[in-house]
Amino acid sequence: MIDPEILKIFIDKLACIPGVKHVDLWDNQVEMEEKNNSFPRPAVFIDPEEIDWTDSSQGAQTGELRISFHIVQETLAEFYAGSPDREKALKVFDLPNKVHNAMQRFSGLWFAPLSRVKSVRDKSVASQIIFITTYTSVITDNSGSQEESYIENANVSTSIGNKPDQVIDDSFTIRV
Repeated sequence: MIDPEILKIFIDKLACIPGVKHVDLWDNQVEMEEKNNSFPRPAVFIDPEEIDWTDSSQGAQTGELRISFHIVQETLAEFYAGSPDREKALKVFDLPNKVHNAMQRFSGLWFAPLSRVKSVRDKSVASQIIFITTYTSVITDNSGSQEESYIENANVSTSIGNKPDQVIDDSFTIRV
């Protein structure tokens, strides 16, 4: 699961792209549009995939983030040779390029630069052009990190040689 703060960073970044009218978390809105309220287009939906986590140190974890962006646009013109609206139709490729320019190498405090790994066109909805671009990144989660000592109220001491003890407080002494 992706941290909501990271999701907000992606939403804010995508919302700044000229031409984007709607940014949201992907929940198959296109397929369920008849049941739900319509959304303005062009729209970009964020679809974080599952993350396999690996323990790093002191409770922190790292994982490989795979995140897809569904770019949904209406098709109002035809592409065929000789079409009077062909130039207008070809403009549907502009927004996916803008999204890629914004997201490729984009990074934040908790995630490394994004790198595009897959682009595909979803052909399942006839009246819309949907491009899906997937990126990967290494993500860090420090929420499980221990900021306090693992041992409470314990007297810990070590002894190496004949140096005087160093007293940190009443419950912690280092003998060096």
